[in-house]
Amino acid sequence: MNATFPYLSVNQSWYIRPEGGRERITAGGVVFRVDANGRVLVALTREHDVPHYVLPKGGVEATDPDLEAAARREVQEEIGLSELETICYLGKRGRLCLYRRNWQVQHFFLFTTTQESGIATDPNPLGLFWFPVSDLPELFWPEQRELILEGLGRSVLQ
Repeated sequence: MNATFPYLSVNQSWYIRPEGGRERITAGGVVFRVDANGRVLVALTREHDVPHYVLPKGGVEATDPDLEAAARREVQEEIGLSELETICYLGKRGRLCLYRRNWQVQHFFLFTTTQESGIATDPNPLGLFWFPVSDLPELFWPEQRELILEGLGRSVLQ
């Protein structure tokens, strides 16, 4: 917990869709690269003042031609990585948004890159952090750890 979001404690209630309310479609990515030592690294960022890490993602816009394009745009905006190779679609998940006002249908893609850094275009970038998949930090959203392990298990960790 933190001072800005003291009510936050992600539990099963975040994954139960309430009646009414708006739905927001989002897209994002599990982005990995292999470093010079052969370690598989995953790109993470932060969300507002939440102390734990998250995957880069955000809202699908009317100008996005499809979900994959939206995911690529969000990855570039939030963490500055633009040289992405798509591996596969990881599926969709649903949960309440950070403020618990909207239901989010989140679509994730698995990308690989050779970029180590980039320039985020989001007005409030929160940083790009690379972590070895074997030593992931605590993630704010529990389903994101599952996405990382499932996605990488399908491709590079086999």
